[in-house]
Amino acid sequence: KTAMTIKALFASAVENRIINASPAVGIKPIKGTTGSHRDLTDGEIQSVLSVIQSGHRFAAMAALMLFAGLRPSEAAALRFDRDIDSTHITVREAITWPSNQPVVKPPKSSAGYRTIPIFEPLRTVLKSVNTLYSMGNSPPSERARNCAFAQFKAMSGVDFSMGDLRTTFATMIYDAGVDVKTAQAWLGHGDPSVTMRF
Repeated sequence: KTAMTIKALFASAVENRIINASPAVGIKPIKGTTGSHRDLTDGEIQSVLSVIQSGHRFAAMAALMLFAGLRPSEAAALRFDRDIDSTHITVREAITWPSNQPVVKPPKSSAGYRTIPIFEPLRTVLKSVNTLYSMGNSPPSERARNCAFAQFKAMSGVDFSMGDLRTTFATMIYDAGVDVKTAQAWLGHGDPSVTMRF
């Protein structure tokens, strides 16, 4: 928060011609490190993106986590005919896998009900698929999902978790200057302090 405020102050000073250039340009504040997930590097993102673009059966799921910040359980619950239009994704459900079979449930919290804009990398992927799963419109078993993810990860050559994709989305919007309240809403966090630590 402090770094964002300082950057905004210097940007305003440049805009009002008080100073010629902002000394805060290019400074990236250190994010919180309390979570168990990590950000993918630019090279790793490119490797993952190449597998997404190959049309792998896990491509839509991976793209929804990487470019919309969905939790794996939320991405699995999306329905193309109801939750995805040309500009937005609406999160209304999540999936759990008791005894390996998918069960629909409400999102993690009331903040989980949300609408997220579709950014260009995700739009391109969604144009090439008409279902979230290669096996049809219904979510797969947990075993099938994990098998598809393991194959996807092996093809990318990158060691990462599904949660790392969501964390990477959080970092991308942070680096793009998205304010905390908007990031909190897109990520479905009930408390902005969770977003700041993410």
